[in-house]
Amino acid sequence: KELRDRLARMQAESAGLQAESDEWTHLFSVTKSVGGVIREEEMVEVVRETVHTHLKHPAYILLIAHGGILQVRAQEGFDENLLGGASFSSNSTTLATWFARQKEPILVDDLRQDTRFPGAMFPFRAVMVLPMWIKETSLGILLVFDERAHAFSRQDFTRTWILCNQLALGVGKALLYERVEELSITDGLTKLYRHRYFQERLDQELDR
Repeated sequence: KELRDRLARMQAESAGLQAESDEWTHLFSVTKSVGGVIREEEMVEVVRETVHTHLKHPAYILLIAHGGILQVRAQEGFDENLLGGASFSSNSTTLATWFARQKEPILVDDLRQDTRFPGAMFPFRAVMVLPMWIKETSLGILLVFDERAHAFSRQDFTRTWILCNQLALGVGKALLYERVEELSITDGLTKLYRHRYFQERLDQELDR
């Protein structure tokens, strides 16, 4: 009996170590994926893959900030006609912008029981609010939902926040790259295209 008890404890410890190892492996794979992309569209695909592979909660919304506008760049579990390509002003009073203004992650165990969210807004009960910030700049937000109340453990929440920080670095890099690319073909004062852009577009049109 003593040997069986000791074996059971060792198996439990082994399972815990394996779970921890899997978490670090997931984090490494996400970091590697983030390091290999420079464009926003590619980064959106990395977020999609991360949500499906590592979070295992298929309902989510990814919003990315552009010049004071929050735009839905990816979502699942919601009506595409309702959210597909939707955007919100950062100064609006929508729930999405309230979420985005939060600098710290929020775990809501039950939306219907939380006084900050009157009424049943979604068919979902639990939500993880994961804002993406670099220094003082808001890059967007990842919202992960579940239909069950208390669906997310504190361990889920911590792991997802670590993953989201890695994704935020990728989003920031992609937005910076596109900004630099834009500045290379437009005049910073007049916002008009430079001669270089004219030459590139002319070549494209000649090829077409």
